[in-house]
Parts: sequence; structure tokens; C-alpha cells
Amino acid sequence: MQDIGERVHQILTTFYNGENAIICDNGVGNVLMIDGSPLQFDFVDSAEPRLRDSVEDMKIKFLNDVMDLFFEVQRYIALYEPEYLATMDDSDDVENVAQGMETMELT
Repeated sequence: MQDIGERVHQILTTFYNGENAIICDNGVGNVLMIDGSPLQFDFVDSAEPRLRDSVEDMKIKFLNDVMDLFFEVQRYIALYEPEYLATMDDSDDVENVAQGMETMELT
């Protein structure tokens, strides 16, 4: 399970936290979709809603779903394998995972 967490962490480090990141975190609700619904993440080259087509809108929706899933995977692994947090090299990542664990329900 820790291997999956490390892979997710590497992907996030490269594409979200890295020097040449392609994913922008605009804050919850600050990425408006064509239909007006608010999301959090988009790409560095994403157009404004009035200039987007439906395919680009679907890409942004997909990105937000994947980011949510990645963060949930990290929280789940950290919950069941606490040593996973020690492998994370970015203190922001550790803080985000730890905060998410506070609200996570075990099933």
C-alpha cells in the first residue's frame, strides 16, 4: 500500500508542487465551470469559462476528481500505515494529509 502512496506523492510532487507544475490550486470554489459550478483545480493553461469548450471543461472536472481521489488515497494510507507520513518530503503535503485524516471516517 505504501508503494501506491509513494507513487501518488511523486505524481503530485511533479505535476502539482514541482517547479514546472501544470496544476493550479485556485482555492475551493474559485474555478468556475461553463455551467457555473465551482471547483478548485485547473491547469496552468486553462482558459476562462467563457472561452472554454466542453472538452476542456470535462478535463478540468476530471482533474478535480483525480486530485480528490489522490488526497483520499494519501489519507487512507497514512491512517493505516502511519510511517507513510515520514516518507513525505514536503511539509505542506504532510499537513494536508494530516488535516484530511481528522475528517475521514473509517468504514
